[in-house]
Parts: sequence; C-alpha cells; structure tokens
Amino acid sequence: MTELTPAQQQLNEAKALLGRDEAPQAAAIATQLLAKDPGDIEAAYTLAVAQRMQQQWQDALATLRGILELSPTFGRAHQETGNNHIALQQFLDAGRSFEGAVANDPSLVHSLSLIHISEPTRLESKSR
Repeated sequence: MTELTPAQQQLNEAKALLGRDEAPQAAAIATQLLAKDPGDIEAAYTLAVAQRMQQQWQDALATLRGILELSPTFGRAHQETGNNHIALQQFLDAGRSFEGAVANDPSLVHSLSLIHISEPTRLESKSR
C-alpha cells in the first residue's frame, strides 16, 4: 500500500469537507494546494465545487476554464461547468457542457438528464 503525500492527504480532507457541506474550509485547503502547485487539477476541481456550493458561480466557471485549458478531456470539469450554468439559468450552455462531459467520460451519461430536469423548472418559473 502506497502512503499518501501530504498534498494528497490535504486534498482528501478538502473533499471530505465538501461532503460535510463545509465549502469555505474546503476552498481554503484547495487554494493552499494550488498556491504550491498551480497545475494540480484535482485541487482546482475541488475549489470549483466549493465555489459552486457557495454560489460563487462566476468564480467557479473561471476555475473550470483554467482546468479545461490544462486538461480539455477532463469530463468532470465539463459536468461541473454544466452545474454552474444551470445555477445561472444558462440552460443552452449547460447542455453543451453536459454533452462535453459525456463525450469525454461516457460514465457521466447521467449528466444529460440534469438539463432535462432543470429546463421545466425554468419554464415553470417564467409562467408565474
């Protein structure tokens, strides 16, 4: 069994914090990791999720653009981009992002259903 590096341990802690809905603390750890290694895609992804959880959608999208510049085939980054577009009610962009997620990682096929779930909600709110 391979021992985790301190950075891997910190990343795991940040992910655990996300699971406990402690996004500000997770973001702080991810930011520290990125200060040491700006190319750490997993830390950047963790930061983007934390930003979304704090409704910092534009910051999350900027973080995700950086990830996709480094790794355009990172399916989860496409999926997370779609999640942020849904929060911003940018459904066409969300659909494109979810399609990119599935194209790069077929195991993310459930992403496509997210746009169908959100679209009626948008239409419903417009009719009120």
